[in-house]
Amino acid sequence: MKLFSIEKNGIGIEYKALIIVSIVLLFILAFIPLWQIGVNRTIEISQEMQSENMLRLAEKERLIEGLIASGENRAVNSEELSAIASLN
Repeated sequence: MKLFSIEKNGIGIEYKALIIVSIVLLFILAFIPLWQIGVNRTIEISQEMQSENMLRLAEKERLIEGLIASGENRAVNSEELSAIASLN
């Protein structure tokens, strides 16, 4: 019995299985680069968000340090607190 013989009724079952497996592998090979692009884009967006958060926190820190360095013995008013809170 030959492995890839063509029978009287058409293509052999082994040949059909080989074709199906080949098609599935081609789809997998086409999908891998698309998946990597998606993952890389997700990581890039996450890094951008973290950078923006770091900038906001640094600005908040400078604002608070400025209030402390002003040396005034007064309580921070609600407008200053809302300005600091709105930086999020």
